Amino acid sequence: MNSILKYFISLTLLWFWSQLIFSSIEFDKKVCDVMIDNYLSLQDRNNLLAYDDKILDKSFNLSSLRNYSKDIESDSQIVASEKEKKRFPERLDLYTESPFFRVASIGLPLVAYSLIIKSSDDYFRDLRNDYTPRFRYTYDDYLQYAPAGLMLGLKAFGVEGRSSWGRMLVSDAFSAALMATTVNVLKYSVKRNRPDDSKKNSFPSGHTATAFMTATMLHKEYGMTKSYWYSAAGYIMATATGISRQLNNKHWVSDIVFGATVGIMATEFGYLLADLIFKNKGLLNKARPYAGYDENANPSFIGLNLGNSFMLKRSSYATRENVKVKSGCHASLEGAYFRNKSFGVGGRLTTATARVFKDDMLIDDSFDIYSFQVGPYYSLPLSKYWLIGANVLAGLANVPDYNEDFVNSGRNGAWLIGAGTSFAFMPNKNLSLKCLIDYSYTIPFVKTPIICNNIISISGGVGFVF
Repeated sequence: MNSILKYFISLTLLWFWSQLIFSSIEFDKKVCDVMIDNYLSLQDRNNLLAYDDKILDKSFNLSSLRNYSKDIESDSQIVASEKEKKRFPERLDLYTESPFFRVASIGLPLVAYSLIIKSSDDYFRDLRNDYTPRFRYTYDDYLQYAPAGLMLGLKAFGVEGRSSWGRMLVSDAFSAALMATTVNVLKYSVKRNRPDDSKKNSFPSGHTATAFMTATMLHKEYGMTKSYWYSAAGYIMATATGISRQLNNKHWVSDIVFGATVGIMATEFGYLLADLIFKNKGLLNKARPYAGYDENANPSFIGLNLGNSFMLKRSSYATRENVKVKSGCHASLEGAYFRNKSFGVGGRLTTATARVFKDDMLIDDSFDIYSFQVGPYYSLPLSKYWLIGANVLAGLANVPDYNEDFVNSGRNGAWLIGAGTSFAFMPNKNLSLKCLIDYSYTIPFVKTPIICNNIISISGGVGFVF
């Protein structure tokens, strides 16, 4: 079955899940408007009560009534202006705090990311074969269950979480059933070859789906009620499981990303079904709302980004039309220190890879770029949970040098300048989930037969804000 049919089946299942949650959660745009209007109307009433107190005063006269009328009209205009200013960020935050967003904010971006990153599966396998060709370990067979073990251990030792034993086990049973059904339907419908050609059931990764399912169970039972460090522990173990599946050459990266999506979404819907059945019975602690961005803190951060690089133009140094450089993948470590809420200085260490083709035949040597850039960063909060950022970076790159026969003959230095923007969601003051778009322009120190001048990068990232 081709890739189009594979993703059609996947998206059909996600559509079904979305219809289920839409039918069970009553959250509408009108709710936002009513809540905002009620809040602002309360301010209006308080102002009018203050004027009423003055009118009842014995010193009241006709002249003061005229002045009060003018003041009321002026204040009403100010309140209306403030209402319009507050409408967008408050509405955005209300949507962010909705139950639907809690489900969709993770699953839908991961689906999109798996579709984007699928074109780079071969490149990530090349990186694995270059650096860890002998990686063969089986700890991921057990690590996938570690978050569930931690959850059950906390429960057994009397740490009170979200649910009673009965409600928790029913929620987990629903989650496991949804996850197993989805994974197996896709595996034996898509029949995608594994990277090592051992079987035709690569998509999606079952180990990764199980790991993220158990991590989300831990997150819902203890991360959302006690401490987000429980969530961090669970998702670190789940991420390690997914990475191990790729290093073991058992799955493509897109298999792993989609497997994580299935695990998370299955758990969200499993708990939703249990909530519809149990109502408030057996609910010991309700989920804490998102803490959001600390408006008084400087947004200094360190993070990891992963995504696709698109080579837009081949340099005029390339004298042969039969040579092409195709897009690839990249990974970067990024950080910035902010002296205030808006402006900071930071840098980025990046490795990117692509492939060089001559007469439509792959040249053995990959086109790898290693770079380090520094420059100013800018951050602007849109609301309590959302920020946009921008940067302008310049630095040095190390690129391959090809001779006239287009054989890799060493490395060549280059200047690298660029700019980028980011859109970040912050569920709490220390965690940042980002979407990034960057542009880079490469200027080699000396002429080389081929070099990618213009590079567009689209990536997703996770960061620690301090």
